[in-house]
Amino acid sequence: RHPEETAMKDQLNAQQCREIIAELAAVLPDALAAKFPRRSSFDFEKDEEEQQIMRTRWDPVFTGGGIVGLLITDAEAQQALFTKDVDVVLEIATNLEFCSMESALELAGFKRRLGEEAERISWDWNGVDVDTLPNRRIISLPHNPWFVALMQSAQRIEVIPGRHAWIASAP
Repeated sequence: RHPEETAMKDQLNAQQCREIIAELAAVLPDALAAKFPRRSSFDFEKDEEEQQIMRTRWDPVFTGGGIVGLLITDAEAQQALFTKDVDVVLEIATNLEFCSMESALELAGFKRRLGEEAERISWDWNGVDVDTLPNRRIISLPHNPWFVALMQSAQRIEVIPGRHAWIASAP
């Protein structure tokens, strides 16, 4: 199923968040890589399995209410509450890179949510509200000082069978 089939008008449940995060984890790296030059990597050898589990600059880190259901591992625990959006933190170092990210998102089918208080970071993707936040402070954009640490503490988890994403909770 596609996110547009599962997204509710105002609220997303834990399963919908899983499906949306899985889709975004696949879409965003390709969209961003097309707009940004690759940073050179260190010259140490990695086997194929290591390559698959290392987070790259283009891999989004999901945080906020959309990941609560992914953090609960106890089958007996109460179902996670609903959330209204999916929060994504991206490695964006400058305002120029942020502008390139905006262009990449538009090319990938994201639509700006006009009228939002923070409309530069607020997007509609197939009927789902997605907030994209830079990991570093950029003037005129919302920022949390813990985003740098969040990127470093991200964990790769299986969000739906066979599909992985990077997630991190606030400290």
